[in-house]
Amino acid sequence: MNYLYDTNIFIYYLAGNEAVSKFFSNDFLNNNYVVTTPIVRMELLCFSGLSEQEAEVIEDLLSQFDSVPISRKIENQTIS
Repeated sequence: MNYLYDTNIFIYYLAGNEAVSKFFSNDFLNNNYVVTTPIVRMELLCFSGLSEQEAEVIEDLLSQFDSVPISRKIENQTIS
């Protein structure tokens, strides 16, 4: 199955929210195709006071996913 992850799921995951952790498990990621968009990276890395270490963690996490360009189709999938 294909998934488009938005900023919130990354925020919840990074905060340790157990409800979303299954969507980042090796089993889930090996059996599904997950993408994100450049907007997610911008939103996650623009937090005021973000430390260099926190930025590295975010960059490492995002590097696991393909980033697709923004298009009307992506916008509509995100809205859905």
